[in-house]
Amino acid sequence: MITQFNNDTVRTLHLEVDAALKAIAEKHGLGYKGRSVTYHAADCPVGGIFLLKMVGGVPAEVAEFNRYCGMFNLTPEDFGAVITISREQWKLVGVMPSRPKFGYKFQNVSTGPYTGKVMLFTESVVAKIVAVRKPAAPAGPAA
Repeated sequence: MITQFNNDTVRTLHLEVDAALKAIAEKHGLGYKGRSVTYHAADCPVGGIFLLKMVGGVPAEVAEFNRYCGMFNLTPEDFGAVITISREQWKLVGVMPSRPKFGYKFQNVSTGPYTGKVMLFTESVVAKIVAVRKPAAPAGPAA
């Protein structure tokens, strides 16, 4: 029985809550992401965020990118584009319309797929992707 909240009791509670909510998420075809909390002597918030895995038959992060990429001078084909910055490779994994300056989300692929280090970059970095994109073929007369 828990009589006070401290690091150990809060960690124990969160592990159990996260396991239960992950099971509920899987039952409904959703993802789940736990969140860190600040607890007090008399209360301890718990919970997290349920995430859609698929939207319209495509992964949710791809659907979101496709929805907003035009606002950032990108195309749907730019999702997953890899650029090199300071000898590390970074993959474009999203855009964030609510962040006008650092609105481009990149994942470090040099450190391996399991670390998942994500950084936000500015438009000047994304200009590298736009610069190497092949220009569209001009429309010619119909034959």
